[in-house]
Amino acid sequence: MHSNSKGLSAIIDDQIIQVMKSHGRCMTYVVTNWLRDFDKKIETPAVLRRLKKLEKAGKVQRVKSVYKTQICWDIKHD
Repeated sequence: MHSNSKGLSAIIDDQIIQVMKSHGRCMTYVVTNWLRDFDKKIETPAVLRRLKKLEKAGKVQRVKSVYKTQICWDIKHD
């Protein structure tokens, strides 16, 4: 358990942003794989939900990819 006052979702969001800053554009499953360095139990659907919330908040964006069904994400630059 974290002694930090942030909620679990805020910690995950911070980790997602850090992964994307470190590794650049990533597919959802790639972000999940990097996050598993922090917590092996993290699942792709949970990461996708957090990415969609970060997208609504204007922090990440979907970017073009050669794949039809996989979503590629990047940090939103103003």
